[in-house]
Amino acid sequence: MTRDEKIDGSVWRGLRRTLGRLIAGPEAAVSPAVVSPAQDPFEPKRYRFAHNGVEIVFNCPNQLTYDRASSVMTKEPGTISWIESFEENAIFWDIGANVGTFSLYAAAMRGCDVYAFEPVAHNFFVLQQNIMDNNLDHSVKALSIAIDSVDKVADLFMRDAVFGSALHVFGDNVDYTGKHYKESHRQGCLGVSIDTLCNQFGMTVPTYVKIDVDGLEQEVISGGLSSFKNERCRSVLVELDLNDADEVRFIKTNLEALGFHHDETVPGNAPRPHPEAIVYNMIFNRK
Repeated sequence: MTRDEKIDGSVWRGLRRTLGRLIAGPEAAVSPAVVSPAQDPFEPKRYRFAHNGVEIVFNCPNQLTYDRASSVMTKEPGTISWIESFEENAIFWDIGANVGTFSLYAAAMRGCDVYAFEPVAHNFFVLQQNIMDNNLDHSVKALSIAIDSVDKVADLFMRDAVFGSALHVFGDNVDYTGKHYKESHRQGCLGVSIDTLCNQFGMTVPTYVKIDVDGLEQEVISGGLSSFKNERCRSVLVELDLNDADEVRFIKTNLEALGFHHDETVPGNAPRPHPEAIVYNMIFNRK
């Protein structure tokens, strides 16, 4: 069961205007990279989603975030099936959480302790608001950092400042197809490896890990080999482009060497054709 709920949209509209001014600079009213209220007639609202007697509320400041919320069960059914298989009270790392669709689902539906990693500032704002509005701040911890192979400070090369958007890249302006793109602006960011978080910051090795970082999956895996070797880590989902044979081979070789196998039996998990990619959530379970 789902329903929409109107909210006072003045805060969200104000944020869109502010993002526009900050990125465009003093000589422009609104950057083309920002969807202004005039360009986007969408009225900010909350989308309420109920499943198995549990309700999740999503803040939707624009059409894109509304589309993400309203397609929670249909956009990536394989990911939902995977989360439904989680042991209750497990630890789930959502690397590339965006506005928190799967983080909220894992916490609300499976009782997981979730760490949601989302470095993009405007997405992080919506993510944190969603966590608070669902009273999940004790079980979902949002961290505004990038996950990388090494620890460093670098730029996020931003395509836009639209709530819910993706395909921004940490460290370089090269997208998942290997092509350079002209960023709309840059955002400073701290990048940390999985092994640093576990070995130096004392975070518990996660039971389940989702990696959706738009082309930087190899870097994330490379920086977490010690943690993935730990038997506490039971399953890893990596979003890949099947057209990139080298990346697919790298991910499979490294995870299989650590005791995982590719699980092709997850219900609903199928490739999703895109204009320049064949996107597939490759799921690895420990043998």
